[in-house]
Amino acid sequence: MLGQLKEIHDQVRGVVAELAGILAETKPDLQALAGTRMKLTKLTGKWRTLIQCTILPELSHVGPDQARQLAELRREAAAFAVKKSNHIARWSSRATEADVAGYRRASADMRRSLLSRVDLEAGILYPLLGTKATTRAQPAEVSPPA
Repeated sequence: MLGQLKEIHDQVRGVVAELAGILAETKPDLQALAGTRMKLTKLTGKWRTLIQCTILPELSHVGPDQARQLAELRREAAAFAVKKSNHIARWSSRATEADVAGYRRASADMRRSLLSRVDLEAGILYPLLGTKATTRAQPAEVSPPA
């Protein structure tokens, strides 16, 4: 699971950089922009599914401090989902084409939010998943024969 999460985080960073590169152009390629936005939307859906359906259920038996961190991560994920939905609803292809400068600003904010989300998850989930993997990998203690 840790490897999957790191891979998705790396993919998110890559697509965010790709999006930033397109938007850095004086006259962005709107077709490339639309394709990259779609790629990011699909990737974030896959990311959300991994977290919600695979990772968080595996971390149901943690200590109180970790449980608080996971609860905060869930709250932040819900707030981020609303922000992302509002961004997508506001910035259709037509709206983006009509106001590229406005979209650049809004996109910069969303890219920062995405990267902050990756960093937050990495700080909370990587250690928990690493500990879980180490615990699973340790052989069970065998009592010597009587």
